[in-house]
Formats: sequence, C-alpha cells, structure tokens
Amino acid sequence: MTISESSLDSNINNLIKHYQKKDFKTAKSLAEVMTKQFPRNNFSWQILSLIFMSNGEINKAHQAIKNAVKIDPNDYKALNNLGIILFKLGLNEESILTFKKVLLINKDNLNSYINLGTVYQKMNNLKEAETNYLKAISINPNLPIIHNNLGNTLKDLNKIQEAETSYKKAIDLDSNYNKAKENLNLLFQEKKILSLLNKNKSNKSKLKENPYIKSRKIEPDLISSLYKIHSTELNKTEGGPLFGNGKDKPQTGYCGETTVIDETVEVPINFLTKIIKGVAITRIPFTSASIFPMLAIASYYAGLGDGLFSTLNLILAVFGVLMLHLSSNVFNDYFDVSDGTDEANNEYFQPGGAAITGGSRAIELGIITLEKTKTVATLLLTTSLIIAGGLFYNIYTTTGSLYNVYGAFLIGLTGLFLGYFYTGRPLRLVARRGLGELAIFLAFGPMLTLGTGYAISVETITLYSPEFYMLLSLGVPFGLLTTNILFINQFPDAESDAQTGKNHLVVTLGKKASRWGYLLILSLAFYSSVYLTSLLDVHQYFSSQFFIIGNSVLYLFGLYIFSNLYRNYEKRELVNSNINTIVLQSLFSIFYILSLNLFFI
Repeated sequence: MTISESSLDSNINNLIKHYQKKDFKTAKSLAEVMTKQFPRNNFSWQILSLIFMSNGEINKAHQAIKNAVKIDPNDYKALNNLGIILFKLGLNEESILTFKKVLLINKDNLNSYINLGTVYQKMNNLKEAETNYLKAISINPNLPIIHNNLGNTLKDLNKIQEAETSYKKAIDLDSNYNKAKENLNLLFQEKKILSLLNKNKSNKSKLKENPYIKSRKIEPDLISSLYKIHSTELNKTEGGPLFGNGKDKPQTGYCGETTVIDETVEVPINFLTKIIKGVAITRIPFTSASIFPMLAIASYYAGLGDGLFSTLNLILAVFGVLMLHLSSNVFNDYFDVSDGTDEANNEYFQPGGAAITGGSRAIELGIITLEKTKTVATLLLTTSLIIAGGLFYNIYTTTGSLYNVYGAFLIGLTGLFLGYFYTGRPLRLVARRGLGELAIFLAFGPMLTLGTGYAISVETITLYSPEFYMLLSLGVPFGLLTTNILFINQFPDAESDAQTGKNHLVVTLGKKASRWGYLLILSLAFYSSVYLTSLLDVHQYFSSQFFIIGNSVLYLFGLYIFSNLYRNYEKRELVNSNINTIVLQSLFSIFYILSLNLFFI
C-alpha cells in the first residue's frame, strides 16, 4: 500500500475513523504504513502509540510516542501520553517531569494536573497529590473522578471530614458513580471503627488515672478485680467481642459471637489477596473432580493412536467445564445460604475444615455478599456458555458433521441442569433422598467422559456404538469416587441438613448405617475399574496386570479411609477421612491417565 502526499489528510481522517470504531487491526496497518512513508508525521506516531496501548504492547507504545515527541517537542498532547506510558512502566519520576513539561507549554492543562495527582498519590506523596487535584478542580470543578481521587488522598492524610465532602461531591455530580459510593461507604465504616477504638481507649485511660488505683499497692485481688471490670466494659462496647455461646446465638464467624454490621464493608485488597479470595469463593481445588476424567479420555485416545482427538477442542472443553463447575459451586453456596442450610450448620470441623465440608462459608465470613455471590455465579456460567459456543463450532469443523455437536450439546445442557438444580429450587435434587448423589455420579462420571468424547474426537461417535459404550464405561469409576467425596462430606452436615429439609442419603439412612454406603460405593468403583481391563485391551501397550495391581493398592488405601470413617463417623477426626477421600480420587485419576497412555507421554 502506497500513500501519496496529496492523500495524506484523507488517510489521517480514515485512520481516526478506524481508531474511533476500535477497529485496531485496520488502524494499526494504516498507521504503520503512514509512519514508514511519512516518518516525520507526528500524528500517525501518536495514533500508533495509542493502538499499541490498546493491545497491551506498552513497550512498543513507548517507542512510538517518543518518536512523536522527538518530531514535535512542544506537542503537549503527545507529551501527556508519554507521561501516562512512563507511569505505566513504573518510571514515576520521569512521568512527573514529563507532565510538568506539559504545564510549561500549557499551564492550565487539566489532564496533566489530574495525572500528576495520580502519580504523586501512587508514590505516597500525598501533599503534592492534594495540591494537584485541587488545581485540577479549580480548572474544572465538574469532573467527579477528580473529587473521588481527592477524597482518597484526603482520607490517607487523615482529613476524614474533608474526604467525606469530596466523595459526596463526586456522587452529587454523578449519582451512578459507584466507585465514589463504595469509597464513602468504606469511610463511614472506618469512622465507626475509629469511634469504637477511641471509646475503648478512653475507658482504659480513665481506669489508669483513677486516684484510688494509682495510690494503692499492687495486690493480686486488685489485679483480678480490674480484669473483671475491664472485661465487662469490653463486652459492653459496641462491635467488641462477646464471649458467649455462639452455638445458641447468631453467629458470623467460627469462634464466639460478634455484633452484626448492617452496612456493607468493602476493604481494599491487593492482587494476591484477590486471588486467594477467588479461590475461597469458588472452591477451585474441587474442580479436579471434573478435569481429571476429561484428561483420562484424552489419554485414552492418545493411547489408541495419533491424531484421534483435537487438542484445541480439549482445551476449550476443559475451560468450559471448569467455568461450569465453578459456577455450580458458587450457586450451591448461594442456595445453601438462601435456604438457611449453612446458617443451621454450626458443627464445624477443625480450623480450615469448612473448605472440606459445609460449603465455602465465604458469605458468612464476609468475603462476599449474598447478591454478589449470585452475580459471580452468573458471570462464570455466562463464560462457560460463550466457550461452549466456540467449542460446538470447532466440533463441527473438526468432524464435518453435526452428530457430535448434538451429543456434546445435550450432555452439556444436562450437566447445566443437574449443576443448577442440585441445590436450586424448585427441584433441589440434594434434598430428594438419593437423587443428589445420582446427579453427582452422572455429572462427574459417565456423562462427563461421554461428553468429552463427543467434544474432542475427530470421528463421529454414533449412538450405541462400541465407542459410545466405552466412553460411558470409562466414566463409571470416576463418578463413583466423586460421589463418595460428596457422600462422606454429608456426615458432619447431617444434623443441620435435616433441619432444613436437605434429605440426602446420610440423613435418610442415618450416620451409622451410611458408613456401609461409603464402603459399597468404594467397592463398586474399583470393581468397575477392574472390569474395564477387558475393554481396554484394544490398547496395544496396555498392561492389564499393572492396572489390576495399581487398583488393588488404591483399594487398600480406600479401605484404610473406611476404617477411619467407621470409627470416627461422629467425631471431628472424620475430617482426615474427608481429605483422604479427595486424595484417593486424585491418585486414582492420575493412575488411570498414566495407565491409558503410559508409553506415549
């Protein structure tokens, strides 16, 4: 493509049009051509820099904007963009110098004052940040973002009342400015906490300054009396710990009772904490139950020969199922709290046990609100459906037929149905005396492995064909072992589940009889696995002897878990069996995958 000098202006207009439409691919191609043919054109370098920024190519954006500034050092817009890029690169001092250059050229440049405030705030130079935000407000007092940022700075400077005024001003200017609302709400909570702390501090000070106490000798009975007085005052203090019997009273944590805070509190957290928070809310470690069977099917195809499954379809299927599983976990927590199941369950295991039984407890612990839990679950579900759309298209292009698409779609739809209505009303399968356990067996066993086959196979899988039955059969032991994870987790929750109508098998049969249910499911899992040896002889290098020996060792481990369950089914020590049941399922899955594809990895 060649651009003549006479058509430069029209091409610049065309470049702007594509950029504004966010057609970055076309805009980038045009900008690159223009910068090559007209390297002294400042504007094309600026646009190219913005495109690189939009694509996350920060270093390329930096080089492009430097070229623009080199061409015209007095272009304050280019300088302002350079300052932003330097800030994003972590070059704060250079960024400040660049924004100050802008102000030398254009002394009332609003954006540069705002940007200077942001950089200074990042560097914790709060006084300079305040000065620049105030200057920006003097230029344009009607931008809510400036008042919000100033509020943050004033709060850090401990100018609480002024910060409150700034947040309120931002909300007055834009009633939908949620960030300012959140910051104002957080400020109110901090003021409340500070007031309580000051009150308690005042109580302590009065105690210390009492002339009777100061003039009296230190005696054991005095110390004892003061302790009792002080403890009583602490218990009376609003928001302080109340060391009552939390089991019989409203409870928001694991230990004792706390006063319920009516307002929502959003505490700023760093990125790592957000990751930990996400893991806690979604219970990501439990997704191994859905991922391992899928990898086993991929291993099965790889063991049969090369080119029998699509790697891209496998990746899409894994991520799609992962999102669906996480969505189901979060929806289950939402419904358990809505139905009062988690509120009734105060029989916690040892610290950290709630990750094993009783749900995530994320809502009760204040990690997330009930409504936000529903939002997170919906977003995860939406993501899963989007991935599914791409997967179905790829299945069709891979096989050239809609047969596998229909199969994958129907199984995916059934999995979605079972995942949602496992705890969701009106069906609430978990409360229907064995239907919940059956749903888990199907969803994480035969349905999952068959669905994976439909998704990743490069050949059409016809109904009732040998491959159809093989894919179903391969999922049976996975489904049974995952069901046992659910089953043993029902033991500590049985009393509270019964109170809220959650009539699963352990509630129906009773804890004592249900012990044998665990053994039955365990034995069926390994019996079905050994039965598969006859079917798996289609693998050229598959070793039946190795497979049976490995299964036998794992079954012995399962019997050890059962012996612990048998003895401790009503004790806190049962948590060890809960954990080991998860470990058993994981070990079995890894062994299964290696056995199916041992000589090909």
